[in-house]
Amino acid sequence: MVTRYNAHGYMTAIRQDDFGTYVTHADYKALEDSWREYAADVDALRKLANDRYNEIERLTAELAECRKDALRWKFVREKLYLSGNGDGTCSMGAVNLPERNDGWPEVGKQREYLDNAIDNAIARSK
Repeated sequence: MVTRYNAHGYMTAIRQDDFGTYVTHADYKALEDSWREYAADVDALRKLANDRYNEIERLTAELAECRKDALRWKFVREKLYLSGNGDGTCSMGAVNLPERNDGWPEVGKQREYLDNAIDNAIARSK
């Protein structure tokens, strides 16, 4: 019997005798089992790669949203001022924000409304 490793690292047994070289049924069964293990490994790797790809897509979308929020904060921060209250504290106010916004935010949708209003102000200021 000759023991070899195939291209995928699995051990195969090949019998050699006076009648030639052949693989017995028991050897075939062992080969079949090793190929099933190999196929299971491939499936596990595909699932892992797919999970990683989905995670990268989610993080890419989250990063894009963070960039938008950073741009909004930078725009609003440039419009803020501080004034002293005379007692060691200060108040914050805003100047040069857009005077008028169309409509009024629906209940529970204030954040989206403000994001849109700031985005529109940024677009008008360019």
